[in-house]
Amino acid sequence: MIIESIKEGFSLANRNAQLVFLRLAVTFINLFSLIVFLGVPLLAAIAFLGFDLAYAREIFPALAKDPLQFISRYLGLVALMALSLLLYLTFTSVLYLYTLSGTLGIIKKAAVNLQFTFRMSYFFKEANSNFSRLFWLLALLSLIFGAFIAIVALFGGVISLSLHTFAGAGSFVEVFFGSFVMMSVVVIGVVVILTGMLLGVFSMLASVIEGSGPLDSVKKAFQFMKKKPESLLLFITLFAAVAVLNLVLIFIKIPVTLIPFAGPFLHILISIIAAVVQSYMAVVLWSSLMTYYIKGVGYPVYRAGYEI
Repeated sequence: MIIESIKEGFSLANRNAQLVFLRLAVTFINLFSLIVFLGVPLLAAIAFLGFDLAYAREIFPALAKDPLQFISRYLGLVALMALSLLLYLTFTSVLYLYTLSGTLGIIKKAAVNLQFTFRMSYFFKEANSNFSRLFWLLALLSLIFGAFIAIVALFGGVISLSLHTFAGAGSFVEVFFGSFVMMSVVVIGVVVILTGMLLGVFSMLASVIEGSGPLDSVKKAFQFMKKKPESLLLFITLFAAVAVLNLVLIFIKIPVTLIPFAGPFLHILISIIAAVVQSYMAVVLWSSLMTYYIKGVGYPVYRAGYEI
């Protein structure tokens, strides 16, 4: 079912190619908002606060040597930039979540309705319908993972202290045991993190597909993962493929920048192509996971027109 889900994921992405360009548009909006939220306030702050341009050459060495002095000298600038960064992160997070809400809703409709045809009105309808549920779901997952990270950090501190004690004792058996325990913690941590990411992904899919609340979505996702443990393999396969593709794109862009004269233009062109490919693969990834979940829970697929 994994191979079939990936194949159908590509098919869904091709049928709804508009989602790729929507994600691409959001990427450019985020870049523009970076200039608006951070660049403009910085220029305004420099002009208003009378920022010492002569001192600007020494700003990074001074910041590294004595950050408190820099902060005290330009407290207003630091506060303004911190506020601007917070607003930027809030704006981009909300925009990305809204886009994801509409994307998952469209993919779900296209997966269960074989006659579905993409329209922007459908996208906004799905985004408005799913945004609130996904927001509260992610808030719940953030609390869960935040508590988990705190526990792991505390446990890691205890293990680190134990290893320091073993190393001081100088016993080969104690050092070996401590190293073994540390490696076990690392392996278990990686598995738990991957499982947690998968739980978050399938919780979002359950929320969109079945319209359930945050807690119910997490429960349904957990039950689905127990029923389909191979879902972890699909998750790793898809994310590994995306990671490898991103590395290939990076390796392609590096030598291009070294070409005289045409290098910068080719770099921009390849960056745009890379953004399109990355957006397309993101839609494929979510489509494959959506298809796998729908098949796994036996959600009905029908042939009917889209109902407003």
